Amino acid sequence: MHLKKISRRQICRLGAYACSGLLLPPVFAGQIGLSPEKRTIPSSGEKLPVVGVGTWRTFDAGNNQQKRETLKQVLRNLVDKKHP
Repeated sequence: MHLKKISRRQICRLGAYACSGLLLPPVFAGQIGLSPEKRTIPSSGEKLPVVGVGTWRTFDAGNNQQKRETLKQVLRNLVDKKHP
């Protein structure tokens, strides 16, 4: 594998760009599509960010019934109000 050499000046410039991006007001984040997707709760009208639980890979058990039962319990615990 061939690695391209990067000069100290280029590293400093990239670091400055990265840090300056962190200084932008949060208002700009929404204008460029970085605000989280939100869904409305029907009963209250409150909008909450959509949070995924990684079901595509984490919970991919295929046809293995034992894995499926274990993962069903994990999902039950996730929505159970008794857990902190």
